Amino acid sequence: MNKLANVISGEIYAIPLFLSDTPDIKSFSREKFQEEDRQFVFCRVIEDLSGGRILIEVFDKIGNLSTSIQEIISSKKLFSPVAVSGLGIYKKDGKR
Repeated sequence: MNKLANVISGEIYAIPLFLSDTPDIKSFSREKFQEEDRQFVFCRVIEDLSGGRILIEVFDKIGNLSTSIQEIISSKKLFSPVAVSGLGIYKKDGKR
C-alpha cells in the first residue's frame, strides 16, 4: 500500500522527464530510473505547506540520478518558488 511521504525542507527530489507519455498506472523498477540515459530535473523542498501542498524551487539542471547534489544546488533556479501538490510523492515499503 502506498502512503504519502513526509517531505523535509532542504531535501532534493529528482523529477523524471521520461514519463510524460506513460500511463499513470505503469510501474517501474528502481533499476529503470538509474539507467544512464534517464533524464531528470531537480527541485528542493522549501516548506511543507500542509493540505497536500509543498513549496519548491526548481533548478536549471538536467541530469541522471548520479548528478551530484553540489552540481544541482550550484545551478540557477528556473523561476521563483512555486507551490505544488505533494500528492504524487509516495513511499513504498517504507522507502522513497
